Amino acid sequence: MKAYKLKLTVKNSHPPVWRRLVVPSKLTFSQLNVVLNKVLGVDNKKTGEFEFFHISIRIKENPTSNIESGYAYYDSMMTLIEAYFDSQNWFTYGYDNYKFRVDIEEILENYNYDYPKIFDGNLGEKNINDKFFNKNLKTLNNHLKKMYISDEKSMPMTIDEVSEEVENDMPLKLIVSEDSDGNLWEKAKLDHWRKLYSVAEDISDLKPWEICNEIGFFEIKKNREEDSVFITVLGSDSDAIVLAVYEGYDAFNNLFLLSDRENLNISESYAMNEQNALYLSYGSRGDIVDEQYEIIKKLGYNFRGKNKWIYFSRAKQGYFPMMLNQAEVIRLTEYLLTLREGLKKYYYEKIEFSYGNILTIREENYDLIIEEGALPFTSFQLRKLKSNDKKLKYALRTIKETDAILEADIRYVNAVVDDEDYPVAINPRICMIVSGKDGKLFDFSIAKPLDEPGIMLADLLIDYIFKNGKPKEIWVSNEIVGSIIGEICNICKIKIIYKKHLRDIDKQMQF
Repeated sequence: MKAYKLKLTVKNSHPPVWRRLVVPSKLTFSQLNVVLNKVLGVDNKKTGEFEFFHISIRIKENPTSNIESGYAYYDSMMTLIEAYFDSQNWFTYGYDNYKFRVDIEEILENYNYDYPKIFDGNLGEKNINDKFFNKNLKTLNNHLKKMYISDEKSMPMTIDEVSEEVENDMPLKLIVSEDSDGNLWEKAKLDHWRKLYSVAEDISDLKPWEICNEIGFFEIKKNREEDSVFITVLGSDSDAIVLAVYEGYDAFNNLFLLSDRENLNISESYAMNEQNALYLSYGSRGDIVDEQYEIIKKLGYNFRGKNKWIYFSRAKQGYFPMMLNQAEVIRLTEYLLTLREGLKKYYYEKIEFSYGNILTIREENYDLIIEEGALPFTSFQLRKLKSNDKKLKYALRTIKETDAILEADIRYVNAVVDDEDYPVAINPRICMIVSGKDGKLFDFSIAKPLDEPGIMLADLLIDYIFKNGKPKEIWVSNEIVGSIIGEICNICKIKIIYKKHLRDIDKQMQF
């Protein structure tokens, strides 16, 4: 399970009073509010506020319209911590007149538990008059162990509702009314758009696409490797010039699906649907959706000509292309400001680069450093699915073999689907297992944006094996699916056969 290692420190405590804990990534900020209060040893129902100072964002329950100028406000009960913890280094948590600095020390991709856990701390001699951290570590962890993330899904819950369930020893529910990216429906304010358009004009003047033959990619590097942001130019010779921004290595990896799709035997539409990127485009009036055009008019811009109209969009797995939300506008502005200053320094210092390397831009001691770097990889990196369940592996080995042949695949529906759990239309994926002999559909699952289609396909296969025995062969059309079921097939000694087309799954997709 993905999780975050946090260091919770009482502000202005000397010597510092702190505790270190790990929290699962799927919490909302309202759920985190209750967890932090439990760790602090105060009333679970204390309603706090989270502030990300560097990106001008505050998160609290039911934020009112009376907000401080310059800050974007989000509702804590509808915002997932993953939306910010992957890209930020620290934030402030506070309630009443008390403030705490929370450092996001590490992203743990394979946390062994499904509940929060305290590991260590420094409580000081008097512990601030015993206001905080005043409970025994073992006692606290016993309480936190009951706050595991269950499979039960729920609409957003208030701090009071979460606290009440915790007091009744109920686990934390999985909030699914929105995407893990935060507030999909939260629209950016005009001032945020104004800042973004201003820096986009500056980028246009610097023309990064003219040096793309020398520098194919730009990297904005933060303190941790997980925070790297990659920027490249797409379509500089076409009707629109597009700067694509990939937040993190996983998103950057999916970019290579576009160039490697023939070798991987995937369709262009599948590769496009798998993209996770923010786009800045310089195109024509006809490219712009009505909502974006209204923003341009309100800002007073009067663009004219080819590649002069500035507009923005985002691509995300499980969705169709859409407008940026408020958090994305703020993040993209931050990235482009850093890119702008890096480009200025590049032109001024006339740095020479080796072909194929990247321009890395990073901050060090309040100074902007630009340097030559190497791409982390140059082709799509397959993700292998692994299990640590020894009992499951043993059980799979003991199941009898049959002469069955299966086809297995993951396909996009490529149709607009309205789902009550999501504020916008989604583009689900279908995980499917079909007989390779008579075309019979054995089982399928619908993967929504929050779901893991690879895990769902593996679960379908395991369920089939337990019910029907081990098939002799499984036909797949690409290595992506092959790597997902690879460990299962290795354990069961099932042959994976790669086919250009999966005839029976193709037929099923026609219905």
